[in-house]
Amino acid sequence: MNIESFFSFSYGIYLVTSQHNDKKVAYIANTAFQVTAEPAQFAISCSKKNISTEVIIESGIFAISVLDNTADMRFVGKFGYKSGATSDKFAGTNTITAVTGAPIITDKAVAYLDCRVTQTIDVGTHFIIIGEVADAQVLNKDAEPLTYDYYRKVVKGLSPKNAPTYVDIKSLNK
Repeated sequence: MNIESFFSFSYGIYLVTSQHNDKKVAYIANTAFQVTAEPAQFAISCSKKNISTEVIIESGIFAISVLDNTADMRFVGKFGYKSGATSDKFAGTNTITAVTGAPIITDKAVAYLDCRVTQTIDVGTHFIIIGEVADAQVLNKDAEPLTYDYYRKVVKGLSPKNAPTYVDIKSLNK
């Protein structure tokens, strides 16, 4: 099997956030997609090993920010390669509070969707979490969304270990 065929799929790069009580969480995702129009529902894929997943399930809310293509490795790394257990990912960021109460980081964001969880599906190492959209806003209509292809080829970024698209580089060289 040639794992590089997986890289031909088109994805965006998103920032998923949530909050339960005083615990705010955020992570970088490349798996977010619309599943229905009426009612409008979106799905995200969350690693069972991430603190963010636990907070999303406990709170019943999440927000998805569509990142713009000026998001560099420093920005992506802050949210995608660090644990919220050991770092405050929200420090030094501009945020607003969504209708559901979810925190939304507005830095490097084209738009956001604010969602209430409607179902959670166990798919092995991850959960697919589906949420009904409570609110959605465009933050920067002139910005270009960051795609996974751009992230890999131009930014030279890789997926973090808990991402659904993580590939051990050593396996590509076999």
